[in-house]
Amino acid sequence: MAPTTQIRSTFRVQVSRWPAVALAFVLFSSFACAQTVPTQPEPKAGPVEKVDPKAKFQFDKDRRFLQAMRGKDPSPLRTDVDDHDEYDAYNELVLHANQFTIAQLKEASRNDVSYGDLFAKTREDYRFELVTFQGRLKRLRKIESNDFLRERGIKVLYEAWIVPNGDSNPLCFLVTEKPEGVEPTLEFNPSHPVTASGYFFKLLEYESKEPSEKNKGKFLTRRAPLMMGKSLAVGPVEGIDGGGPWREVFLPALLTSLGLFTIFALGVTWYFRRGDRRSIRILESKKPNPFQEGGAEPATGP
Repeated sequence: MAPTTQIRSTFRVQVSRWPAVALAFVLFSSFACAQTVPTQPEPKAGPVEKVDPKAKFQFDKDRRFLQAMRGKDPSPLRTDVDDHDEYDAYNELVLHANQFTIAQLKEASRNDVSYGDLFAKTREDYRFELVTFQGRLKRLRKIESNDFLRERGIKVLYEAWIVPNGDSNPLCFLVTEKPEGVEPTLEFNPSHPVTASGYFFKLLEYESKEPSEKNKGKFLTRRAPLMMGKSLAVGPVEGIDGGGPWREVFLPALLTSLGLFTIFALGVTWYFRRGDRRSIRILESKKPNPFQEGGAEPATGP
């Protein structure tokens, strides 16, 4: 009985040691894995790419109709039947300009393009560029849209003729919204000051209302830059006051002259009246007193 009891006691001691041995094995394995598994370095953040805030306003010049438009102006505005590429470019540019406000277009536009640049041979450098002009609105006309634009919600267009400041020749602006404060008319008299921001499309060739001296019965052909925009920012008309010169120059001068003349007349009157009073006093002092003794004898009858 003694050997059996000793064996059982030894077995219980060995069994009771197994949890501790297992725990030590687990801890050793975890430590070994931690030492053998290499740590991955954290990826370094690359340079932050700057986004141009004006990028969304730029018209895609890589499209096929940019090349198709080269060398085709000055010319009249062509339809789908005349030139399908120009027709597509026209529609795409109108839709592109229509998605922005006039304030956004002005903010993103270039300020280094002059009116003469759009006439020069280098005007190809400004094709589809966003520019701003300030001038006088001479005419506003409502025109019909085409089928492509009508299907996309643009029912009508407005054709604005503007004479830029410092020039005598006009430019043509096609906009999708009627400018606030004005109604379409063939001639504004007086003209309205406006700020127009839009994309240069082409150098437009059109027939003016000026009769041709060489060709009787025909009219002269003129040229004007054709622009695409959202609308126009219209300013107040400077009032034409015909009575301004009278009120501001002649009337003050007249009142001043009348005032000076009045002062002069009063001064002369006072001077002469002062002299009259003095003369009267002298005469009164020399006149004899009839009640004084030894005075003049009273007059007697015949």
